[in-house]
Amino acid sequence: MQSYIVLCLLFSLCNIEAFNIVQMYEPMYENGFVVFKIEVEDAKSVFLAGSFNNYAHNYNGYVQDMKYSFDVLSENTYIRRELLIPGQYAFKIVIDNDNWVALPQFPADSAGNTIFFVSDSAVSKQPVIIETPHWSFNDLPFSNGISASKFNIRSKQIDTLTNHIYKQKNEHDVTQSLISALDFTFTINNSTKENWLSYLTVDIPHISYLDHSGIVLVAYSEGNHPILASFFSSFSETHGNLNIVLQTLGQNYNFASQIQWNPLANISLVSYGVYTSTMGTIYVTEQNVDGYYACTIDIGNKKTRSGTPIQLLQNEINWWKNWHKDSVLPEITLTVEQKNLYLQSLAILKMAQCRETTDKSYGQILASLPPGEWNICWIRDAAYAMNGLIYGGHLQEAKDGLRFFLNAKIGTYVNWEIDNYDYGVGVPYQISVCRYFGDGTEWSDGDADPNIELDGFGLFLWALEQYITVSKDTQLLTQYWESVIKPKIVDVLVFTSNNPYNVIQSDSSIWERHLVQNGEDGARHFTYTTLTAIRGLKAAAALAELIGDEAAAMSYLQTSKDLTSGFLQHQVDKKRMVIRDSIEDTEITQYIDASVIEAVNWGIIDDQQHGTIIRNTIYAFDLLLSMKNRPHGYFRNRGGHPYDSQEWIVMDLRIARSLKKLNQTEKSEEIMNWVISQSSENFNIMAELYDVNLANYVGAVPMCGFGPGAYILYYWNQ
Repeated sequence: MQSYIVLCLLFSLCNIEAFNIVQMYEPMYENGFVVFKIEVEDAKSVFLAGSFNNYAHNYNGYVQDMKYSFDVLSENTYIRRELLIPGQYAFKIVIDNDNWVALPQFPADSAGNTIFFVSDSAVSKQPVIIETPHWSFNDLPFSNGISASKFNIRSKQIDTLTNHIYKQKNEHDVTQSLISALDFTFTINNSTKENWLSYLTVDIPHISYLDHSGIVLVAYSEGNHPILASFFSSFSETHGNLNIVLQTLGQNYNFASQIQWNPLANISLVSYGVYTSTMGTIYVTEQNVDGYYACTIDIGNKKTRSGTPIQLLQNEINWWKNWHKDSVLPEITLTVEQKNLYLQSLAILKMAQCRETTDKSYGQILASLPPGEWNICWIRDAAYAMNGLIYGGHLQEAKDGLRFFLNAKIGTYVNWEIDNYDYGVGVPYQISVCRYFGDGTEWSDGDADPNIELDGFGLFLWALEQYITVSKDTQLLTQYWESVIKPKIVDVLVFTSNNPYNVIQSDSSIWERHLVQNGEDGARHFTYTTLTAIRGLKAAAALAELIGDEAAAMSYLQTSKDLTSGFLQHQVDKKRMVIRDSIEDTEITQYIDASVIEAVNWGIIDDQQHGTIIRNTIYAFDLLLSMKNRPHGYFRNRGGHPYDSQEWIVMDLRIARSLKKLNQTEKSEEIMNWVISQSSENFNIMAELYDVNLANYVGAVPMCGFGPGAYILYYWNQ
């Protein structure tokens, strides 16, 4: 019994805190970093655990991963710098592995963690509102149109490698990442001490895309000898791949990859550098040559690209330079910021176009590139993307996109009854009523209450006409006019306009309101859909005349005029002279919708004949849809859902385009300068949304048609 008491006493003494906290400092903002600092005597270890690093991946309160440790600034003084985008965070400092300490003078959450708020230039105890452009996105995505990857700034690693760029191949086959993380260990000058690349420091000014390409450059700080990393997916290959090239100066570095495979991919080692998986055979190669290191991962096929690490990188640089030789800039002189965003926007569109040759995948353009959740093809987003490619000089990519829609597997929703009402298209058709699976099959969400959207027919015709006008290439027109374009696209618009209102029949339209059951009032006679039909039928009339089908040309032009009359009669509030979102919505707080600005951009109404409608509609945007916490930006509508009530970048761009057309240059440029400056702070990739209070990048990032496509179109009088 006596020995048991002695053992318990010894155990207790061993667990008495041996450290002494001298001072805990408030977090502060310094040179782009949030700086944490503590003075503590006799500490064996000091870690930072917070909401921004999954609380140091602790195990039942025990922290030991040195990746999250503080640096020793001086005797008993510890410091750690974190790159944090604006927002609310929580943290504690962990001393000697399991002693969690909060900062007493700051607010705390229910678990006792210190709460703090980061702006674009300071740390505070209260929530913040930001009005200025700033960095707010942690990922730099890249692809070769087949596989997709991204560099994560928080983890300082590649954390994704997918074998498709799209979300789902079909109803059952959902795209997954092969890896969870890819890091590198290294030794210097034959030392046995092993270092980790992700433990080194990176900062925002030293992260970028190289020369408007899909090559991500990151400079890691390693004393006086930085490590320059290049990440890319090679376009010289016709299969998925990931390439990492590391460059060092002055010392002899020896690198080795440390891959965390995704357990869901069922990776098994076959032989050195060769693995089996649910996605096919995986080949991993590594080489160290003359201060350069390369790691390549190939999915399904061995790589055909060869050479030293620097040659691999240079070959990809050359590929992008050659591709950009076709890039066309607008006639006006762009500023450096405008040009950088313009060219990077073209690169994003290139990376978002599928190059798979299986099924009917080739040519589809995603609404967003992963990690954006909308890595799905919609005709709506793709129409803006294809127009961006057309005017940006990349006609082959635009043609490939158009051909994808002409060959896709479509037709599920000819009839679709709910409560004895048929919401279906009504006739055979070729353009999806919503989105596309990766294999080119029509896909609408909502099961029994799907989205059936009819705006895509007009949008396709708009893009097709623009392609033929710019390229003078009529091959698609002559090949598909009689079999597909006329009967299954243009005539669908004629059929769906045959109602007493002379507008397109009720549908889910641009914001995907489903049909009846999702609490958003369901299908209506939406104005945006009718506007797309008017624009599309005008395009169809021009195409019919080009191909010599005069009767069709006259018929389509007349239908576009009838639809214009129906729009002006039924979709404009006659009392306020403001364009409504639909026939059914009659109160301005319900019907105000920024998407109707396309009536101006597409020339359906003009300032001479309809000046009052245009001025009153834009005034209503400013009154009811403009951001309240900053001088620029618009909601898409007043639907009340948080998704509606963020700043919508595509609406900023299209409203700015209309203001430019109306010679309201100063207001147009103010909006554009805001978007361009935000994009410049975020590596020239564009967001779907800006947060209502912080102006952070939110939603799907990077967007494609509703970002780069719309941005490029701003500069062209299309």
